[in-house]
This record gives sequence, structure tokens and C-alpha cells, in this order.
Amino acid sequence: MSAVALYELRHALLQTESEAELRAIIAHAMFAPASLDDLFEAWTLLRFVELHFQSGWQLESARLVGVKAKNRPQFLLKRGNETSEIFYQIVPGNLVASSAYKVLFSDYDLDVSVRRPDIVANIATSGFNGPLIVEVKRSTDRSYIADAAYKVLGYVSDYEKSFGAAKPKAVLVVAGGIEAPEFFRPNSDIWIVPEARFRTLRLPY
Repeated sequence: MSAVALYELRHALLQTESEAELRAIIAHAMFAPASLDDLFEAWTLLRFVELHFQSGWQLESARLVGVKAKNRPQFLLKRGNETSEIFYQIVPGNLVASSAYKVLFSDYDLDVSVRRPDIVANIATSGFNGPLIVEVKRSTDRSYIADAAYKVLGYVSDYEKSFGAAKPKAVLVVAGGIEAPEFFRPNSDIWIVPEARFRTLRLPY
């Protein structure tokens, strides 16, 4: 009988995308990410939000769940007049419009809609104005991490027109396998951050 009740809750969530339905499902411990990769992405997203809290940011609004692409998790945080809008598995409009490679892929009718950064934060502060890409790879394999870094550099190049002068432009979060320097280079386009370091990462803004 409990399995039927859980199925009905799941069906209700998929139909209505209701927060109340989601809370009922969580109370029954029904949902967990389908893979460890997804779980690591979810942890990174929520930890990224927590890092904002530790730097004095306040949560203005949050959408924690959604089935449709337009309703994926999204957060708006504020600190005085400063804002940080965080998107999960969504490329915000300012990046879409600035893509340098969209015409190339269009010429060959290649669908790159699933080739998107895991997390994008649109930051507006006195010293950092523009997007910050956060890519997540649950790997300790150094060759795979190197490939992932090249992928992130591809995002940086594709959306170059959207970035301001502030750096880094992207953060690559990995499970381990590397030792991050004690201090990240302030002029580096990307920081590669192992999970243990990401827990206490000081935001660059």
C-alpha cells in the first residue's frame, strides 16, 4: 500500500510541480538522484549557495525542483545592492545571446542544447560583474580532469562576450585526484577545485 501512495505522490509532483507535493515525497525519502554524478552536482549546487551565505549573502528567492527545463533549480541571492542569480542546468539568456559558436553548430544542424554548463551564476557586484560558470565532474582521474578543463575553456571561449574583466570566469569542481594551489591565481580564467577545497572555497566576489 505504501508503494502505491508513493507512486501517487510522484505522479502528483510530475503533474503539478508543487512544492507541497515535493515536501511529502521527501518526507517519505522517496527521491534520490539517479546516479552518483547527479548527486555530486546537486551537492555542489547547494554548497555553492551555502558559500554565499557564509559571505553575507541573503536568499531572496529559490526554486528547488522542476521537471521542465524552464523550471529547473534557480536561486536569487542579495547582499546590499549586489545580486547573484544562480541557474542549474540552464544557460541564461545573456549567455545564449553571446555564443560565438552557435552559428557554427547551426550550419551543421548539430543540437548542442545538452552541452551546457552545470551551473551558471550571473553576478553583479562592485568588483565582479558578469557570469561565473561552475562545471562539476565526479572524477579523480587526472586525464579526465584535464579533458574537463579543456571543455570548460571551450565554454569560456564560446561566451567570451558576456564576461567582464573579473576572474575567474569558471570553476571546475572535481572529486579529487589533484592538489589545488594554496592560493588560486587571480588572473586565471578557470580554477580547478577538488571537492574537499570547495567546501571552504572563498568566493571571488
